[in-house]
Amino acid sequence: MHTKEMKDSEGVFSDFKWSSCACRYCKHEGGVRYRIWESNCGGYEDLKYECMLCGGMWWVEGSDS
Repeated sequence: MHTKEMKDSEGVFSDFKWSSCACRYCKHEGGVRYRIWESNCGGYEDLKYECMLCGGMWWVEGSDS
């Protein structure tokens, strides 16, 4: 778990991949993409999801939390 909120710029993102999960906001299935964010220190790896239909975004902390 992060000890403080981290900025996107404190890490690097992978390329986008498509997810099979439904959007947490509009419940649309099939239009959600994600990318992995890894902190510059290498201590954290999280996933940032984005719905292409409603624009909703959310984070899921990686297994390092």
